[in-house]
Amino acid sequence: MCVMYDKSTKLLKINFWGKYYSISFNSGFLPVVKEEKNSKNNYFEIGKYLNFKAKISGSNNKVIIKDALKERQAKIRLNICGNNNTVFIDNIYECCMLEIDVGNSVGVNNSFVSIGKNFIAVDCQILAYQDDTPIKIGDNCMIGRNTTIRGGEKPHRVYNTLTHEYLEPTEGVSIGNHVWIGENCYINKRVKIPNNAIVAANSCVTKQFEEENVVIA
Repeated sequence: MCVMYDKSTKLLKINFWGKYYSISFNSGFLPVVKEEKNSKNNYFEIGKYLNFKAKISGSNNKVIIKDALKERQAKIRLNICGNNNTVFIDNIYECCMLEIDVGNSVGVNNSFVSIGKNFIAVDCQILAYQDDTPIKIGDNCMIGRNTTIRGGEKPHRVYNTLTHEYLEPTEGVSIGNHVWIGENCYINKRVKIPNNAIVAANSCVTKQFEEENVVIA
């Protein structure tokens, strides 16, 4: 077993039987990051009051999560498979469970997941399943139980065998400021939800909305 302390990231890096683990001492809940073998140059900046666990398979990924606003556990699980991806969370007001998957069995590259200030989530899953795909959630958003936000279809995209091109464009998800999403919702790729919108419970959102102050059901 080999143990090193990285001053630049404030992470204790442990190589144990070929598996790489990183532990941050910058938080009261000791976030744990597991890096697979051959992963390198990944950067983590994890704030206080976060119950944070991550698994990383890839290189040059960047994860910044600022302090939670309440002195209780904000529970976050992060899985990254791929390279040059970024996850940024400004701060969390309250979060029972937030799961973020960047890539799945197939890695993705250059994707960006961003969550603004005062975020509240009961049980939310964010899936970034496409290269070069942004998923952006604005400030003061609240998301109900059992809601999924999905950007991309990799590895299930439609492929033209004659032209050797994918038929679906790569687009992400944009959610504005002060948006309330009810429980059991599904937010699909290429969706835009404007500022001050409400998404009713049990909704499946598949298109873009431009006008503010709307109710989507």
